[in-house]
Amino acid sequence: MPGIYAVSDSAYLYDPVIVPSLNRSIAKVLCELSPAHARAAHPRLNDTITTKHSEEMDVGTAAHATFLRGEKVVELVDVDDWRTKAARETRDAIRAEGRVPLKREQYAAVHSVVERLQRFRDETGAFTDGKPEQTVVWQEGIAASSQTGCPTSRARRCGI
Repeated sequence: MPGIYAVSDSAYLYDPVIVPSLNRSIAKVLCELSPAHARAAHPRLNDTITTKHSEEMDVGTAAHATFLRGEKVVELVDVDDWRTKAARETRDAIRAEGRVPLKREQYAAVHSVVERLQRFRDETGAFTDGKPEQTVVWQEGIAASSQTGCPTSRARRCGI
């Protein structure tokens, strides 16, 4: 159904609409590589895709959730690496709860980024108008598309 929605990160990454849709990531693959690559990369068109976590993704997810949505999803794990079984088990248990496990260095990096963004927001007024991380869904013909963004009150007044 076309509209503007707030969806979880996992729902957005899996594709939140009824039919497989075109999002930013898949459009980039389509433009830079080929339709076959885009099909292979789409989670709804390729059931062999598994979610892979990287430290960069964890930092980005944590910063996004903390700054834009004000969510408390970050959990500090007091380790330097994930090499021990205990560290990996702790990390995996935190992820299973839908939270983001961060090592000390990552945790410090996220808080540094969020503090800088908050100073920027305070100084400029940016990121204060609109709802963060909204997914806009529309349908053209038989295909649906989704895009995440931060629609402003102006866009809402225009019916976008």
